[in-house]
Amino acid sequence: MRKMRKSAAVALTAAMAVTSLGVIPAMADETTTISVMVWDRGDAPQGMTVEANKMSEWINEQVADLGLQVEFVAVPRSTSEDVLTTMMTGGNAPDIIFSYDQNVFLNYANLGGLADLTDAYENIGTTITANLAALTANSQAKRAALAHFVFNVFGVIWVLIIFHPFMVFVNWVVDTFFHPGSAEVAISYKLSAFHSIFNICNVCLLIWGVKLIERTVCAIIRPKEEDEEPRLRFITGGMLSTAELSILQARKEIHLFSERIHRMFGMVQDLLHTEKDDDFNKLFSRIEKYENISDNMELEIANYLNQVSEGRLSSESKLQIRAMLREVTEIESIGDSCYNLARTISRKRQTNQDFTEKQYEHIHFMMKLTNDALSQMIVVVEKPEHQSIDVNKSFNIENEINNYRNQLKNQNILDVNNKEYDYQMGVYYMDIIAECEKLGDYVVNVVEASSDVKEKKAS
Repeated sequence: MRKMRKSAAVALTAAMAVTSLGVIPAMADETTTISVMVWDRGDAPQGMTVEANKMSEWINEQVADLGLQVEFVAVPRSTSEDVLTTMMTGGNAPDIIFSYDQNVFLNYANLGGLADLTDAYENIGTTITANLAALTANSQAKRAALAHFVFNVFGVIWVLIIFHPFMVFVNWVVDTFFHPGSAEVAISYKLSAFHSIFNICNVCLLIWGVKLIERTVCAIIRPKEEDEEPRLRFITGGMLSTAELSILQARKEIHLFSERIHRMFGMVQDLLHTEKDDDFNKLFSRIEKYENISDNMELEIANYLNQVSEGRLSSESKLQIRAMLREVTEIESIGDSCYNLARTISRKRQTNQDFTEKQYEHIHFMMKLTNDALSQMIVVVEKPEHQSIDVNKSFNIENEINNYRNQLKNQNILDVNNKEYDYQMGVYYMDIIAECEKLGDYVVNVVEASSDVKEKKAS
């Protein structure tokens, strides 16, 4: 019976293909016979054949109202390729055949025995293609493909429920407004009208459920941590008509760059307390990926600014470009520091030792100060050029970071001497503290470069 179920699936697929093509005998008051190949392995149930059995009877009962009749053609499994080739050459092959052999398929295609059924499954088929193309894309592309698929599947479901009234309506629209004339022309008109009316009705129904579809696809496809937007968002299209507009786009890209680096530092903070090996390796790889992205972003933004500088620029624009080049260099250095922090945490993990609670408290506070410095840097980079900027907050945070680093450096010597932790753990501990302080220096350099230009323009 398993083989018969496969035949049933093939036959029902054939019926759907014919009805979706618009060649519906119900319109023309006649019955269309579809011949479907089934393999004969000589193991049919007693009293039945592979062509005539309860399953084949049930299939014909289901498609009878559509004016269809399915005729099953038995082909010996052991010699199926030879038999089918003979049938194909003689022009009496079944309408639907099945083969595992690609060479046989190509042979049938060369004999002109295969039909293109693209139009038959176009509504669903194109969405399947989109989903396949999105398999290697990010979450947004996968969500878009799934939403397209949901749209068409919902449409197919309600059309199948009211299939006969819907086809009567399509028939009436074509005959009333287009007057196609011959039956051959009418079929093409009705096929086009079916597809157009289907999409129009589906849009009218689903336009009220856009939010529901959005929530559904977002729940099914959750964003992966590895998903990343393209490295550049604002300057991928090349330079704009004027240098000032190009500089403005580069400014937006630098702001995006700084936000990505801020996220990278957040990953480092999470890495410090990640316990499972798989999660740790996954997060460390992501930080490494971000470091590579930051290197590429620095290079691409710098190349873009160099191209802009080759044009005719005012002295003010030249000053801006010089400052922006410094900014991207310092932001990339922040990315390097984040990666160095991750590497230090990884080396510490390999020793199978851990920091003391006191060391963790100091690291957390230092990272909090560093995170505050990054947040303030983004505020400075994001502010429009005509607005005045108070950079004292950034300088105050930097002074606090420096003082805290010096305090911990002296305390670390005392703690190692008092054997609160061994020397090697003290080295890892101070490497993290020193790298955070170095990162703070890079942040101040970005703030200085950005605020200096803005202050000069404001004056």
